[in-house]
Amino acid sequence: MAEFEQPSDPDNPEKLQDWPPTEDFEKEFPEIYDLFEDCLVAPWVTSRRGPLNLEMNMPVDACPPDTGPKAYLAHSAAGGTTTRLHCDVTDAINMMFHAEDGSKGGALWIMIDRDHMSEAERLLRKWKEGLFEGHPVHSQQLNLTEKDVQDLRAAEVNVWTFKQKPGDAVFIPAGVGHQVTNETACIKIAVDFVTSSNVEFSQRISQELREHRLTTDDRVSEDVLQLHAMCWWTYKRCQLENLLSNARSDPASDPWISNYSAAPAYVPVSLDSGGAYSEI
Repeated sequence: MAEFEQPSDPDNPEKLQDWPPTEDFEKEFPEIYDLFEDCLVAPWVTSRRGPLNLEMNMPVDACPPDTGPKAYLAHSAAGGTTTRLHCDVTDAINMMFHAEDGSKGGALWIMIDRDHMSEAERLLRKWKEGLFEGHPVHSQQLNLTEKDVQDLRAAEVNVWTFKQKPGDAVFIPAGVGHQVTNETACIKIAVDFVTSSNVEFSQRISQELREHRLTTDDRVSEDVLQLHAMCWWTYKRCQLENLLSNARSDPASDPWISNYSAAPAYVPVSLDSGGAYSEI
């Protein structure tokens, strides 16, 4: 990690996204995977083996959803944006493991309040007309500037900005628009998870993405989450008093006997919001 610093060409920063692209992270990098799992905040819900993660209800021999974890390695944005404005179908946690030494380090995040996404979409369609195809957020073609953030706030759209540094974990709820700009070279690992409280938002974003693909004639992208299958297996498991023959063995994930509450408010995580968000 210490060797991942300045790019050979400062005007052309390099970025490796969603690594590995097709292989399972746990099988390809077992030691790093174990380290990541040990570092997870609230693993009851964030780990793909977490009893409050709906993915846990899928049978062991089912086709697994592509929820990660995945690695993201990128140099500083060189005046641009590392990850353009977009919106994820699921909840996610993003952890930074390394930032370039000898500098302020880290990444600047911009997040739009989920309850204000419709208004943000309407405004961006007006302000950025001709700069994107289909949906202004789902196209992943827009870069929010400092002025854009100020204009959105002036229109009473809640927009938060903060800096992520090594050791920081960022939670991104399903349906929250966000953009990331690396201020230095950074290495992060992220994983998606599905919570019962946010299924309705996951479904909404899935439908929006489908409409965006139809509008733009996108025949390459596909649904890798399998949200409906996940919800079906969760329902089936809740309806059967005995475990399904091919259900996962962790008793904490069995809704009939689990000691965990399904309410996210009971996940034992200490939250300190003081000074967490700042203006650009």
